[in-house]
Amino acid sequence: MPPCLDVYVRVPERNSEILGRFIHTYVNVAISDERLHAFMRVHILGIANDTDVKIINDVRLNDRDEAFTLYLRARDHHHAIITFTRDGATVLGLSIDAPDDLPETLRQAEQPAE
Repeated sequence: MPPCLDVYVRVPERNSEILGRFIHTYVNVAISDERLHAFMRVHILGIANDTDVKIINDVRLNDRDEAFTLYLRARDHHHAIITFTRDGATVLGLSIDAPDDLPETLRQAEQPAE
């Protein structure tokens, strides 16, 4: 596996539309585990059941903390990362290949998503 570079974008709030678009664009939903599906029902679709809430609570740092990170399988990259921060923000990330041409990789990482 070539070296990877993690690229993150901070979104100041939790936005179901942005989360859904990130997952649809970058996450391989078909091979992801139940945590992703529970996350989608809780935070995107708003149709969570008790099992979904328990799954999400299990990934939290502690019972009093809303912060957590999901490391997911990506479509075209090594990993996709979704973090909910303590201050209510969302951080979206991708682990991308960082081959020998690091300046070109950094240029691509700075391009906005379409």
